[in-house]
Amino acid sequence: MKFDRAHDIQVKVNRILFILDLPHIDRTRVVCMRSWGSKSNAIAR
Repeated sequence: MKFDRAHDIQVKVNRILFILDLPHIDRTRVVCMRSWGSKSNAIAR
């Protein structure tokens, strides 16, 4: 499995955090990642 930063999602998350003004969340510590190459199928239930 490989991981890479998801800059497009990071921009959206930062904007949401700014608009909602959530002071208890440190935006510098929130990192969005994208993964691919897993050999298992994950199903959200």
